[in-house]
Amino acid sequence: MPALQDNRGSGSSKGHTLNDYSLMDTIPDPFVQNLFVLRHGEQLNQLEVQPGAVKAARPWDPPLTDKGKLQAWTVGRNMKLEDWNITRVVMSPSLRCVQTAVEIIAGLCMLPSSLEMREKGNGSPYVSTIKASIECGLAEMMNRQGVPYPSEAADKNSLSPWTLDLVDLYMMLPEGVHDTSFQPIRKKLPLGKETLDDARNRYTSTFQKIANRFPNENILCITHGKTAK
Repeated sequence: MPALQDNRGSGSSKGHTLNDYSLMDTIPDPFVQNLFVLRHGEQLNQLEVQPGAVKAARPWDPPLTDKGKLQAWTVGRNMKLEDWNITRVVMSPSLRCVQTAVEIIAGLCMLPSSLEMREKGNGSPYVSTIKASIECGLAEMMNRQGVPYPSEAADKNSLSPWTLDLVDLYMMLPEGVHDTSFQPIRKKLPLGKETLDDARNRYTSTFQKIANRFPNENILCITHGKTAK
């Protein structure tokens, strides 16, 4: 995975004339790709369980809390302010990762979070030039440590009931961001009861393939805690 680097050229100024500097100003800096890996925001079932506390309806695929949404939006805004020029977001199919992407994209576009729009009663969609895709290679580690299985009899050839339908997940994203030309690296969830090493190897391979596929873009991958460590 490409390391974070300063994209500016670093030549010596020894012996340069004023004309040299004028010429150098016209030469673009070489592009250095940056790929960021981000864990989703706070999810509902991470809250300390207290009497009367709300619990996730689908505990194996919980949504974000309001705090988690604000966390994600803040990350997106800060990345924009730091001028990282993120042009592509790739996410796990888990609901919490898709919701994280929604807020981050809003922050990257310097637009209000969904919480602010909800408070103002303004939920109108916006258009973004950022492209986004869902990738099963970034899914949670698929064993009982990572995912409380919904059923031992669940269909292992389908995303359901492990995640929501892809059509429903893509409809959550802002208008125009879904990259319909994206070909998934993995089309199915890794439902072989992975070990931690299995999951980390899968993540590393997926990151590298994503970076290689879009070498001229800065990319943000939204995934899970086992990945981000």
